[in-house]
Amino acid sequence: MTEFMLNASSIKPAQLFEGRLLRVPDYQRGYAWEQRQLEEFLEDLDLLPKGSVHYTGTVVLHCSDGSEVKDKRGKTYRVYDIVDGQQRLTTIVILLDAIRRELGELHQNDLAAGIYDTFIAVPDRNGQLLAKLKLNQDCHRFFFDNVLHDIPCLDGNKIRSHRNLSYAKQYFQKYLCETKDAMKGNYPQWLEDLRDKVCDQLVLTMYPVQQDADAGVIFEVMNNRGKPITELEKAKNYLLYLASKLQLPEKHHLDKRVNSTWTHIFTRLMSSNLGAVENEDQLLRVHWLMVYDPVERKWDGSKSLKSRFHLRDFKGKHDALLQELLSYVQTLRDASTAYCDVANPRHPEAFSDLLGDPKLRDRVIAAGEKLSRLRVVAPFLPLLVAIRLKHSGNGGLYLRALELCERYAFRVYRLLGKRSNAGRSTLFLMAHGLYTGELTAQNVLLGLVMLIKKYSPDSDVEHEYAVRTENNDYNWTGLKYFLYEYEAHLASRRNKNIRMSWAQLEREDAKEHSIEHILPQTPTDNYWLSRWNDAQREKYTHDVGNLCLTLDNSSYGNRPFPEKRGAAGSSARCYANGDLVMERELAAFTDWTEQTLLQRHEQIVAWARDRWGLPQEFAAVREKVDLGIDNEDLDVDVCDPVVDPESVGTEK
Repeated sequence: MTEFMLNASSIKPAQLFEGRLLRVPDYQRGYAWEQRQLEEFLEDLDLLPKGSVHYTGTVVLHCSDGSEVKDKRGKTYRVYDIVDGQQRLTTIVILLDAIRRELGELHQNDLAAGIYDTFIAVPDRNGQLLAKLKLNQDCHRFFFDNVLHDIPCLDGNKIRSHRNLSYAKQYFQKYLCETKDAMKGNYPQWLEDLRDKVCDQLVLTMYPVQQDADAGVIFEVMNNRGKPITELEKAKNYLLYLASKLQLPEKHHLDKRVNSTWTHIFTRLMSSNLGAVENEDQLLRVHWLMVYDPVERKWDGSKSLKSRFHLRDFKGKHDALLQELLSYVQTLRDASTAYCDVANPRHPEAFSDLLGDPKLRDRVIAAGEKLSRLRVVAPFLPLLVAIRLKHSGNGGLYLRALELCERYAFRVYRLLGKRSNAGRSTLFLMAHGLYTGELTAQNVLLGLVMLIKKYSPDSDVEHEYAVRTENNDYNWTGLKYFLYEYEAHLASRRNKNIRMSWAQLEREDAKEHSIEHILPQTPTDNYWLSRWNDAQREKYTHDVGNLCLTLDNSSYGNRPFPEKRGAAGSSARCYANGDLVMERELAAFTDWTEQTLLQRHEQIVAWARDRWGLPQEFAAVREKVDLGIDNEDLDVDVCDPVVDPESVGTEK
């Protein structure tokens, strides 16, 4: 490492691309720069005076096999891998390509052609274009055909890197367009000056790797700067690094399997609206807990992968290592498909194995949405993914498990406000046991019931349902979900669809506009003051019996109950002609007193007991179910889930 650092030299982008074909190895991630990095890049250029230079970063190049290529004119180019610096170089090329297009519009064709030949592509001896900068397998076709091509192809953004590349192109185009409008006649000279800044005033520190160094390892060391590499990308890098080190008599094609698998993973995540880094990391973690080690405290991201598949542990056993790596890659690919189904049950390709039974598929999707709305999905992911993989096509089993997980999430995390690690280690152990065949599906269902009883005994649940002065259901984190489910129940009972979308209720201001206090929070009318004393108002105002969903809370205000109640056919907004069934059922009450509030409270609680009670088939389950798990491993305190920031409940 020291020797290669001593060979550093300063080089301008135009010099770097001269006589070189630059390639981003497949072990590297795709393009990751977003708006903040693009803004900083342009700011550096804006502040760069004419004639000065700006040191803009590091580039590490590795020429592994000394390969050379000739273009149509007979000019020779040497091929280099970019070990570090691909993000900056890709950005430079995208900006120069935008400048090239503008120069063409201004009929400065020689300058435009010069940019194209130096930074974009040259024809080879057969007339085929040689990309001067070739990105990794996941990104290059999109980069060359959509971002750099004068007539983009029809392929859309399939993965996050594609989206970032498209955004960078659009960002620079907008920047140039806005500058053109502002500068008018001075724009052509400004544009040429900008081209000179990028080509000749930016300076890169170039480190050539002369020896056959471990490029993947160097890349990881160098990549501590800038935008961090994700754990999923690190895992891919390490697998490709191992693929390059396997010593076997025949070609193994592990590198191709890795690349195709990661393309599948990124594509599925993106198409399922799960393209965030948090989802990538969570997928990696869920797969590991399910397949390899369910003890969460031992999970250490991509380092766990390196520890399990370390080269020194497989000395002389590379054939065995290959089989283990192939198994890892295949099971991760399978897990990514199942993960997308569980994490976003509404995406178009979800539960495709259930297409033959559309009614069951609809029920599975609806149950999955309910669990998502509770925002406590992470504890159940390994188990639900394991069921999807080991019992593919058995929608009935998955639905039963999903419904138990939803009861667990509501009772334990939302109603009782338990920490989000309550029972989680057992859930992970059950997922691992099911995946490895140590547990049956029936035992898993019984185990879920056991955990529900352990962490949310019926006595504790009844305590939360009871009317108590200290209750403040209005500030309960589970209130919106609770009332939405109640409205869905009432609508279903009348064979109607619920007329409020969950998205409406999830808006930031939804609580103020969508939850009505029947007895107002600040009553002023004599109707209320004559019927409710101070002690009653303190006790009941925020009780669930006094709360109702509505599409327009402001229309009710502090009016007396008879006015709020109204009459069917009335032109004024009232309960009797409300949009929701919950509102219309309030019109059945002629008065609103302590007695009527308690009557409605008991109606709601009777429904809730049935809705989140244990199914009859599990009512007689013993408190302890033999899961074949060492009790010392159960319920270890661990940190909260990665992507469930609200998974810790607020007790009612």
